[in-house]
Amino acid sequence: MREPRRLLLPVAAVAALLGVIGGIGRSGLLPVPPQVSISHELLMTVAVLGSLIALERSGPNSPLLVGPLLIAASGLISLVPPASPSAGALAAAGSAVAAASSLRDYGRYGSVALGLIAGGFVALVLSSVLLALGLPVLQVLPLLMCFPLLVIAGERAELTASFQRLRPGGPRTAGWRPAVILLLLAVLTSSLSILRHEVLPAFGAVLTAVGIWLMRGDPAVRAGIGAGGLHRYVAVNTLLGYAWLAASGVFHMAAAALDLPVQIRVHSFYLGFVFHAIVAHAPLILPALAGIRRPVFTGWLYASTLLLTPSLALRFAGILMGLLAAYKLGVALNAVSIAALAIALVSKALQVRAPT
Repeated sequence: MREPRRLLLPVAAVAALLGVIGGIGRSGLLPVPPQVSISHELLMTVAVLGSLIALERSGPNSPLLVGPLLIAASGLISLVPPASPSAGALAAAGSAVAAASSLRDYGRYGSVALGLIAGGFVALVLSSVLLALGLPVLQVLPLLMCFPLLVIAGERAELTASFQRLRPGGPRTAGWRPAVILLLLAVLTSSLSILRHEVLPAFGAVLTAVGIWLMRGDPAVRAGIGAGGLHRYVAVNTLLGYAWLAASGVFHMAAAALDLPVQIRVHSFYLGFVFHAIVAHAPLILPALAGIRRPVFTGWLYASTLLLTPSLALRFAGILMGLLAAYKLGVALNAVSIAALAIALVSKALQVRAPT
């Protein structure tokens, strides 16, 4: 049981490092091996994100850790051309284990939150199968986006339920039914967009609607903004993530009409929405996965938050205005934002673990 865990974190860390290096290489900032750049999307969207979310949902001591381990290993396999088919097959096997576990939990408890999370893992399985069949990552990407979208929404639904049980007199929502309908529409439109590119604006409209609904309907965020310390930190980053989700939807809707480069809609979703969610919950989740029994929080974590949105805006402005220097600076600051999160977490974790 311990062996998969010992292997998983190093493999996921290597996949993450290679994914970041591949993204930097694509920008022209640094020369990197071509296959590392080619595998950038698969490394970050499947191997890293899939393995970490699957690990979080299964727990660090679960016998099902072989699932996230296989997903993480798919990133390393992607470095051997042809990347997508072989890596997709490995990711499909690993994500099937995670999906089976999530579906079992949903069958046992039947909550909306667990249903959304299970749906997210099913989207990852289907996306991985399509990659194994040879479809390019960019074609599968809308369905692949539904994986973190549904899981993050499901986890917010879990938190909302807990929040409302603990604070019955606090702010409430009208329920998650509207969000569930929107998320089902996201899955439908993303699936159709794989076959017909013309459906992509409809997928974007759903993303924007989900982002706006989450901004208005998450009581834990509203309460956290008025609190301090870790609670405010989580709320600020979560709210920024929702705003980027809505913006990503707008970029998807406008992509064809304005001839927007694909990386604007992709990075607004993954770096804007998903990475803000990671930044928000990293002080809670990553210490637990590393065996630390309490959250790891320091004000230095805000460095990543403060860098992320301006660096993305600079990056996109550089693309749209043809300013190569601005684009490269934005990419560099994106990387610094990721590094700032890692450095702040690791340094604080070492302080927590140090004997007093």
